[in-house]
Amino acid sequence: YGLGLSFSYLITGGLGIQFRLDYNISSKLEAAESGSTYQMTWSWEDGRGPFDLDDAWDVSGELSVFPVSLNLIYKLQSGGMWAPYFSGGVSYFMGNAKVSSVRGLGITWEADGSRFLDYLSVPLGIDESLSHLGFNLGAGLDILFSPGFGVNLDAAYFMGKSSDLTWQHTAGEYAGTYFPENSWTLDQDFVQLLDGEVSALDVNTSFFKIQVGIKVLF
Repeated sequence: YGLGLSFSYLITGGLGIQFRLDYNISSKLEAAESGSTYQMTWSWEDGRGPFDLDDAWDVSGELSVFPVSLNLIYKLQSGGMWAPYFSGGVSYFMGNAKVSSVRGLGITWEADGSRFLDYLSVPLGIDESLSHLGFNLGAGLDILFSPGFGVNLDAAYFMGKSSDLTWQHTAGEYAGTYFPENSWTLDQDFVQLLDGEVSALDVNTSFFKIQVGIKVLF
């Protein structure tokens, strides 16, 4: 759901140009009940195992997309209170995706003749612009109650692009989950190697919109 504003100017007959802004209220991204799951399976050299360790984290954030469009519009000149029209043109999509989660990173080490296994909870996120050029096609109907006032019914399909957004890990010092007295430092070079290991977030900015509004004629 969102808000819309448009201005149309007829050049000749029923043909004209239209400027429109379609503001979509930001949508929250919610994870499934299981969230993002991390699992390790291992066996010890003495034959014990296999053992499993797993945990889950939520994915949260917001996705906002709103296009500004410049269209050609053709309005059928019926002369009555019903005035259907068709429109289409170029749209410039603006907005961004801001998402965060946590990833489990397995750690093993030896001490005093024993081997230990733990994992670190490493934050990762996405903060990228979704700005790009696209297109739109639409149709609508003006219902005029007087020469200067009426209501508008409008339907439009906005054709944007699909993007694979890469998760970015955060460098820093992290304590173990089961052995919190131990900590490890992940520098920027190391976390950059981790960035490509998590599946990208697929975002499709195309959408279909139906709206009802007030029509004012000058």
